[in-house]
Amino acid sequence: MQLKKLDSRKGTLLTATVTIVVLQACGGDGKLNANLDAGAPPARPDATAHVGGGGASGTGGVTDSRATARGGSQGSGGTNATDGRPLTCGSPGVPCCAGNRCTDGGCCVSGVCMREGATCVGLGGGICNAGACGSCGGLGQPCCGPTPAVGSCTASATLCSAGICAHCGDIGGLCCEDPTLGGAVCDSKDAFCSGKLCVSCGTPGSICCPGEVCAARGCCYNEVCLEEGMECGVGDGVCHDGRCSDCGALGQKCCSVSCYDRLFCRNGTCASCGGPGEVCCPVGSKSGRCATGTVCSISGSGGLCTRCGGLGDDCCENRTCEEGCCFGGKCVAFTGPCPATALDAGPQTDAGTDVSDSPLVPLPAGASAIWSFEGNGLDSSGNGYTATLHGGATYSTTEFRDGVSSLASANDASYAEAPLVTTATDNVTLSVWVKWNGGTGEQLILYIGHSGYNGYGMMLHTGNNMRITLIYGGIRFSNSGVALNVRQWTHLAAVRRKGTWELWVNGLSVAISNSSTTPVIPSPSVAIGFNFNGWVDNARIYERALSVNELEVLAAN
Repeated sequence: MQLKKLDSRKGTLLTATVTIVVLQACGGDGKLNANLDAGAPPARPDATAHVGGGGASGTGGVTDSRATARGGSQGSGGTNATDGRPLTCGSPGVPCCAGNRCTDGGCCVSGVCMREGATCVGLGGGICNAGACGSCGGLGQPCCGPTPAVGSCTASATLCSAGICAHCGDIGGLCCEDPTLGGAVCDSKDAFCSGKLCVSCGTPGSICCPGEVCAARGCCYNEVCLEEGMECGVGDGVCHDGRCSDCGALGQKCCSVSCYDRLFCRNGTCASCGGPGEVCCPVGSKSGRCATGTVCSISGSGGLCTRCGGLGDDCCENRTCEEGCCFGGKCVAFTGPCPATALDAGPQTDAGTDVSDSPLVPLPAGASAIWSFEGNGLDSSGNGYTATLHGGATYSTTEFRDGVSSLASANDASYAEAPLVTTATDNVTLSVWVKWNGGTGEQLILYIGHSGYNGYGMMLHTGNNMRITLIYGGIRFSNSGVALNVRQWTHLAAVRRKGTWELWVNGLSVAISNSSTTPVIPSPSVAIGFNFNGWVDNARIYERALSVNELEVLAAN
């Protein structure tokens, strides 16, 4: 579903497909996984949410990170399978439940529930009564805070809108906020939050709920819910018990762009990954890219899981070997303890590279712009494209990939802006190191042009469940199935080579949809880290398509 969102960088509208988090389950099962095949249309991503009390969790339960959450108070006891936090919410002295919900007329103050009759600390000393803190915070009252325009609401199912606490969570109405877990939520079992509104989903003929979920055993096909018994696409069988009968299983063709059972779509067929000799699983997979005893080999193996640790094999993760020592990325026979100085980087593997003992390899030459953010926005290519900071952007001396500092930005429209480097729409490379601090909302990483109308770049896209996405302003997105690991430095590169877009993550090529999109000629500037919650370092633009070897060098240095 296409919605228009304000691009505060230029005060214009950015058209985007937006999905955040679902509060209540849509029913059904047989969820489809996001497609990884290049050239396919984007598939609706899985949602990450949490099951509340009165629903699937119950007392002492553990949440499934793929489930959607049910409105109302969450169950008592138990732990969150995603981050280990207690599930208890809504009672006095504990975090508020989604939508500012507190039990027995309590007030949600700074994310914590206060009992009715207590003083609302920090909100002018008002007394909590039926969810309101004195004369503010309740439904229809002014928002609490220094001024209503920047205040908050304390009553259940309310959200501060234009200085007044408005009802939230209903289909067609505003989304509620989840003060504990972040994100936005809706009350209805047949709705999800898209942009700022709760949008109907999951019923036959409507858009699928996040996680490819449809109600009453329906099937999600091409992002639309089909009723039980309806025919899926041509040759894909009939919808039965949440699945199309002739596609999506191991060895079958993909259901449009997706597969069941955590399989992924590769060259039109549903395949497994991660086993010896199999293709590496997508970056960020919960079970890792490869099974124990194998490693994802980049050099010479085309991204396959190969045996590791034995003499002559690739080194395993952290450059370890079952036999011998790791030299040059291979396990080599050695007598005695392995010397630390011998553990050189060698051929890059998905286990990563420790640059502290790696040989220095020349970086690709001919960059049109390089921003190292060494306490300033100077362009070290010598071409004069100096970047200036906007909003709350700063230079961090505690988080950086190399040098002495990096660009630090956040979800507050902070970013660095540089003059337009190129108007090229083909044979171009964008390269950058990022360390993500989590969060939601559209987060641009490196963009040439104006994201609402022209140009191209990389972002974390709510419509792709915050996975890495290429965006072509005013046209469309190229979705990937790869999510950034939180608080871990990751190298990203976007390349357009002879009319085809490529996405590279830590030196690995990652499949994307809509890879043949031709962008609009970019203008008027370059944005770095716009609304990105984290750190950006060593951003580069090349007016040529870097070779595979050059991309691997950038990821290894």
